[in-house]
Amino acid sequence: MAIQAVPLPYNIDALEPVISADALKIHYEDHYKGYVNKVNDLIPDTIYEDLSLKDIVLKSGKKIQWDHETKIFNNANQAWNHAFFWKCMTPARNMIQSHVLKEKINESFGSFENFKEQFTLKAGELFGSGWCWLVLNKSLSLEILLGKNEENPLVSGKIPIFVVDLWEHAYYVDYRSQRREYMDNIWELVNWSFVEIEMVKAERVQQQRKNFKENTRSLPFYFRQKWLGVNQTFMKPRKTSIRTGTLLGSLIGAVLFFFVSMLVGLDILPLPGLFTTAAHTNFGLIMFVGMTLGVLIGGACGALVGIGTPMPLHIARK
Repeated sequence: MAIQAVPLPYNIDALEPVISADALKIHYEDHYKGYVNKVNDLIPDTIYEDLSLKDIVLKSGKKIQWDHETKIFNNANQAWNHAFFWKCMTPARNMIQSHVLKEKINESFGSFENFKEQFTLKAGELFGSGWCWLVLNKSLSLEILLGKNEENPLVSGKIPIFVVDLWEHAYYVDYRSQRREYMDNIWELVNWSFVEIEMVKAERVQQQRKNFKENTRSLPFYFRQKWLGVNQTFMKPRKTSIRTGTLLGSLIGAVLFFFVSMLVGLDILPLPGLFTTAAHTNFGLIMFVGMTLGVLIGGACGALVGIGTPMPLHIARK
C-alpha cells in the first residue's frame, strides 16, 4: 500500500507574508513529497509494506534493528511530521483559542502568554534541525518538547497536538538564519481549532491507556508485558527469579527423566552395561540416577532461565 502525500489544506500563497509561496512550495513539493516518495521506495517487501504512515512510525520507531529500518523510520517520521505541521497552520490570522483549550494551557503553563514565551524560547534552544512540539503526556498534562532531526514524541507514548518545523528549509527562504523572527511570526498562523480537536482526541486516548493499565495491574507478568509493552517498568530481582526457575526446572526435569528412566528400565531404550546385570536390568539404580540427573539438570537450566527472566516491579500510580 503506497503512502499518499496529503494535499495542503490551503493555497500555496495562502500563508503570505508570514510564509511566502516560494518557501512553502519548496517545503511542500521538494522536502515533504521527497520524504513520502522515499518511504514508498523503502517499504516494499518489508513488514511495513501494508501499514499506514502513522503505524510505520510507531512500529519502526520501537523496533529499529537494521540500517534499512532506520531509513524507513527517518523518512516515515519526517513525512508524518510535515503532514501534521500543515494542519497546524491556517490562512485565518490570529485565531482565538477556545475556553477549553485556554484553560488547559493555563493549567500547565500559568497563562497563554507564558506558554507562547516558553515555546518560543524552547524552539530557540534547539541546536541544529528538528521540531518543537506541544504534547499531551501520560499524566494528561501539556508539555513542550524538542525533537532533534526526525524525532517524534509518538514513539515514547506522548501525543502531539501542535508542532512547529525548525528545519532550516522551513524558514530560511524568508528569514535566513533568524529563527526567532520566524517563531514570533508563526503564531499568527496557528490553527487553534485543529489544536483543540487534537487535544480532545489525545485526552481520550491517554485516558483509555491509563484505564487499561489500571485494569491489568493484577495480571501475571507475562501477559502484562505482552499487552502493555512497558518493559521500562520492570527489573530483574535475581533472588526471586532464580529460586522460581530452579524449582520449576527441577520439577520438569524430574518428570521428564522419570519417563526416560521408565523406558530404559523396560528395555525400550538401550543403556550401557553399567546399569544392568547378567540376569536383569537394575531398575532401581536406573530410576535413582535418572531422577537425580533430572533434578540437577532441570534445576540448572531453570536457574539460567530465571536469571534472564524479568520479574514485575511495582508500577507507580500517576
